[in-house]
Amino acid sequence: MKKTIFIFFALLLPMLSPVFAQGLGTDETQTNDNHFKGPIPEADATANGAICNGVADDTTALVNTFNSVGATGNEFRIDDNCNLVTPPSPFTTPHYWVTVHLRGRMLTGGTLKLAPLTYIIGDAPQHGPNPFFGLMPMAQIVTSSSSTSPVVDLSVSGNPVGIRNVSIGNGANTGIGLNSSTVNAIIDNISVQSYSNSFQPLVQRGGFGNRYNNSEFAPGEVSTNPAMLIQDNAANGDFSRDTVFKNVFSNYQGARWNSSGPYAYGSCSDGLTFEDYLFENSNNTGNRDALTVDTTNNCKADIAMIRTYVADATNCTFNSGSGSNLLSTVEIIEPIGGGCLKGTTKIYGLFAHTSSFVTPFVGTTPWAGLIEDRVGNTWATNINVVGNSTSPATTSTQLATNATASHTATFPDASGTVAFDLSGTTGRIGGSALMTGNCASGTISVANAMTGMTVSVSPNTYPGDGFIPWGYVSAKGIVTVKLCAQASGTPTASTYNVRVLQ
Repeated sequence: MKKTIFIFFALLLPMLSPVFAQGLGTDETQTNDNHFKGPIPEADATANGAICNGVADDTTALVNTFNSVGATGNEFRIDDNCNLVTPPSPFTTPHYWVTVHLRGRMLTGGTLKLAPLTYIIGDAPQHGPNPFFGLMPMAQIVTSSSSTSPVVDLSVSGNPVGIRNVSIGNGANTGIGLNSSTVNAIIDNISVQSYSNSFQPLVQRGGFGNRYNNSEFAPGEVSTNPAMLIQDNAANGDFSRDTVFKNVFSNYQGARWNSSGPYAYGSCSDGLTFEDYLFENSNNTGNRDALTVDTTNNCKADIAMIRTYVADATNCTFNSGSGSNLLSTVEIIEPIGGGCLKGTTKIYGLFAHTSSFVTPFVGTTPWAGLIEDRVGNTWATNINVVGNSTSPATTSTQLATNATASHTATFPDASGTVAFDLSGTTGRIGGSALMTGNCASGTISVANAMTGMTVSVSPNTYPGDGFIPWGYVSAKGIVTVKLCAQASGTPTASTYNVRVLQ
């Protein structure tokens, strides 16, 4: 028996050696430079001296706890009413991801500037309604001074950050709520709002790969600041790219994409997507449309508005602004209300798909593109006025209505209905004996057929060998079809399909 146990242990030892090499009880295995972390108990700032009564200064305990877990990668719990009187700017960059769990309201005496590899999650009982009035937990970050700007700063470089389930601001903030000038940030279930009219809920300057999900951005009720400001910092060449807003809500003001600083024309900033975006309660000043784009200092490209709902009938899904640089490749997909477009900047490559586009344009923008709706109506834009090649149309023109069963469509500059397909079917021709060289014939009315047009003829029943059908336009609107015999015989009677080629 002892021999059997010894043999079993000898076989097991090679598999256990990596564990012994790192020390029994560790939760970490290492292969080259890649670390794989197992479940780790979260660190508690109160164990390091945080009192968290909303009055005492918990800065030292909070910062020391963050730094200690950052050395190994860990989870960090901040209880309700912890007070970060003097936040570092920024926190020390951890070696591994640090997940900070907010268990309630956290007070801060200044800007909370996150370090890379930091992810804040609010998992406390709700402190007020979250963006969509749901039941997800919503912690809160509150500043002791309403002038703190921004309240939360994600303008880090090198590695991503994230924030989730958090309400930002104290309702009276006058500066920026969330600054996310970074790369690959994940912002999820965030509410940023204030009743101050100088407040800007979100500012993103440059960066790429940022994702905003399930969130609310609301300035003051009569503010003229955009709810979401996406800005290229042309002074240092940091242009916004690949930014996505999904299932977001803005109140009073819509979103704006513009540029700051001087600009030397070069690569366009590109890639801005709004999907399932609700904009309501516009105060009809400032940024009154769901998205306004300004190309004054930089060109813009690749914009998509997918299922945008503009609740106020006088406002539009997209405003091209009044800039002077290139604006190209804009796609509007199934707007739900506010399907209109406006602005004076030309768009090159506009595509729209909608179930109804009764009035596609407001204003006098010369758009270069096509719009199709679900029922088949097609609108052409930026086409020249008939007879005047130097004066392009400045509003939309309907290219054609939905084609009817007879394959016709109405054009705005044509008199009457123009047929796309000049065709018809004759009565029965043949059935009687023909001598060599003789022909049987019939006629059919084909509207808009003109003499000299080419006619194609084909039988519905084969007439037999040696009989040749052909046709021609014998008079305006009349096509004559002949069936001629190369040798004496009786052709099988048949109707003939006629197509006139324009």
